[in-house]
Amino acid sequence: MIAFTADNHLGVEAQWSLRERKNDFLRAFTNVVDTVRNKANALIIGGDLFDTAHPPSFAVEFVQSEIRRMTSVGIPVYGIDGNHDLADGKWLKVCGITPLTDEPVMVEGKAVCGISYRRST
Repeated sequence: MIAFTADNHLGVEAQWSLRERKNDFLRAFTNVVDTVRNKANALIIGGDLFDTAHPPSFAVEFVQSEIRRMTSVGIPVYGIDGNHDLADGKWLKVCGITPLTDEPVMVEGKAVCGISYRRST
């Protein structure tokens, strides 16, 4: 099974004037990782892993650790940038995530590709 998540927005310091939202986002992503480790063979992140193209170091270190928990047991992680974290896949690579492009890759016997967020010109 391939799991999918998007709009994780990690790195949020506060939302709706609530500082505890930072931890809510982190806990939710840990729950995703726990579920993937128990039930899936791959994870695809569909954009906005981070809330900004310049995520705070705590968020990058957190994601690196969570991704290692999956890749260390053989679960590959693929992703694309979203409109919040658009950085040409830079942060995906830093975190150990394979960026998806318009060139399909085989994941669990399925051809998968990704098109990052595109701003209209």
